[in-house]
Amino acid sequence: MFRCEICKTSSKPGETQHKVVLATRIHNHPSRDDAYPSRMTMTGEKVARNDPGGRGSQIVREVNGCSRCALKVKHTVTVPANGVGLATFNMTQIAFSKEA
Repeated sequence: MFRCEICKTSSKPGETQHKVVLATRIHNHPSRDDAYPSRMTMTGEKVARNDPGGRGSQIVREVNGCSRCALKVKHTVTVPANGVGLATFNMTQIAFSKEA
């Protein structure tokens, strides 16, 4: 059993808990030389592969939710990489769909 952090109700025994992502941020991963050590199979010499890096998203705020609330969450909030605006983030900023 768990308490839904969105609607604040207690779950029923056996009800599935869902992780609901509420806020994300974009993060640039730098490239790394010789990040993955590997071995070539034909010659047996050791060769390290490079990590190209790239751009991706990171979870900033995640809550436990019941099945009903997990279906209602419409979208997540994207915060800047420096975290400005996260201190004012609260549960009232979640957009819910009207269908669910």
